[in-house]
Amino acid sequence: MGLGGAAVMPQTLSIIANVFEPRERARAIGIWTSAVGIGVALGPALGGLVVLGLFAWWETRIDHPSLDVRLFKNRSLSASVGSIALLFFGMGGVYFFTAKD
Repeated sequence: MGLGGAAVMPQTLSIIANVFEPRERARAIGIWTSAVGIGVALGPALGGLVVLGLFAWWETRIDHPSLDVRLFKNRSLSASVGSIALLFFGMGGVYFFTAKD
């Protein structure tokens, strides 16, 4: 998403610069900047609330046995801890093998 946003932002500013007359351009860029700032400030918080609400709905309506999987026959190591470890080492491996000195 960050890569897509980085590609779109200069294009939107370019469109604003080409569409508006010089007298109105400063106001249009100010509105655009404030909308981007509000989006950056409120986006993660509102997204978190939406995900939290959906997760709470999902959690109360689904009872699936695979959600209770225990890894390595150890009752104290849950699937979420194992998946975080796999994600960490997997992404670390990708970085290790693709990074150049």
